[in-house]
Amino acid sequence: MTWQVHVYGEAGSALRAWQGLPLHEFAWRPQYGEAGFAQDALYLIRPDGYVALAERSGAADVLQRYFVQRGIRIAPDAGARKGTAA
Repeated sequence: MTWQVHVYGEAGSALRAWQGLPLHEFAWRPQYGEAGFAQDALYLIRPDGYVALAERSGAADVLQRYFVQRGIRIAPDAGARKGTAA
């Protein structure tokens, strides 16, 4: 596992363009809302599988601030793999 971003719904263009981490988009389903997920929100997943950050706006700049404020450096190739799930 590595740091990654999950979006249940549709990621914004700025988040899609952000090359820091793998981005996984999951087509929105009503079950996600029933489970407590917000549509189009950004969920930052830590390497151990826990949610580090949930950001309703889905704004990419929130990710940058998260890592800078905590002094966490992302491996240069961390954003190499991006995918979309159904």
